[in-house]
Amino acid sequence: MPRFIPKSFEYPDDSIGEGKTFTFHDSVHNKNTYREFRSFVKGNDTVQSCFRYNDTAVFDSAIMNHGQLIETYGQLSSLIPKMYKGEDLVDVTINDGTKLGRNKQSWTYHNDTMTVAITTESKFMKDTSIQWNGQLLPCLVIQSNGKIAVSSKLYTSLNHTTKAIYYGYYAKNTGLIKYILTLRERDNNVQYLQWNLTSIYNGINLIAHLR
Repeated sequence: MPRFIPKSFEYPDDSIGEGKTFTFHDSVHNKNTYREFRSFVKGNDTVQSCFRYNDTAVFDSAIMNHGQLIETYGQLSSLIPKMYKGEDLVDVTINDGTKLGRNKQSWTYHNDTMTVAITTESKFMKDTSIQWNGQLLPCLVIQSNGKIAVSSKLYTSLNHTTKAIYYGYYAKNTGLIKYILTLRERDNNVQYLQWNLTSIYNGINLIAHLR
């Protein structure tokens, strides 16, 4: 299965070591989130996990194998800190004649109360460069259009669909360095979020941030 983001625009696998934590700063709301990467053996292969969290909660996590999403976990409610495994997972990149092709992902979380179906379609937008840590780094800009559809037979008031537009900036030998996310909720309320990578440090710090 072809990978969507070229390996040269991801953080090098052999540099993850005992783990790496990427700190992103939200310039709109003056908050930090963290992406924590680890490598581990799964079956006959070495894969990478990514935990995404802030100072109070874990948002989601994923396992990737050679750039392809093979498992994902997420919360359905901030009130119940339980992670659910994504089902019916699809991650496929189609060669449509463009630079990177077109990537489609989808999966579903559910419990006894609700079902959350997530779909995204991503494509290459342009080449650019970003100044980071004293260096001008070549970047790929990726646009993703997504939907988060929540449905519940028990509580119909929960039913809604959120539309998302995402622009990710992937720097050579660094990976994701900046992303911009626009969310349009069911009441047409729009949230705009911009996250910039501020540091990469050795080690993992998930438990410490959640104490």
